[in-house]
Amino acid sequence: MRNVVITTQLLGTAQTLLWAGTLVACAALIGRLSVARLHRTFVFFFIYLLVRLARGIALYYIPYRRSLYFWVWAVSAPLLWLAQVLIVLEIFSLVLRNYPGIASLGRWMLTAGLVIAIGLSGLSLQADFANPNEGIRQVLYFTAIERGVMTSLAIFLLLNTAFLV
Repeated sequence: MRNVVITTQLLGTAQTLLWAGTLVACAALIGRLSVARLHRTFVFFFIYLLVRLARGIALYYIPYRRSLYFWVWAVSAPLLWLAQVLIVLEIFSLVLRNYPGIASLGRWMLTAGLVIAIGLSGLSLQADFANPNEGIRQVLYFTAIERGVMTSLAIFLLLNTAFLV
């Protein structure tokens, strides 16, 4: 029993250190982008980092068993998802900005890639909604949507990488 307590304490300490390290790295990256004036080129990435840092700081100081923790997490999650989608589109447009012909074809591929990615991602989410009574329903929906967004972005990037190669 004592080993379980020690392990739990070590995991808690490790989690706190990783959380703090992530916040420091995020703040450092925001500073670096600002100093290099790259925040004007990578606008959505910069916004993502700001939201991520604010969310991380807020959630660090709110006890996780409070309803305020859930609401901060729930309100900030869609903002991060939107920023992640916009980051991918921003990179896509920056890569192809000097190639208008490829960019035009790329927009068609973008549309097709998004449709395919969302469809495949939707199929992968069926397992999450097969038993909606497990766990906290709101968290289940948020994590399923988040996985859907991430899967869609990954498939989209793979399809567009195949197109560009």
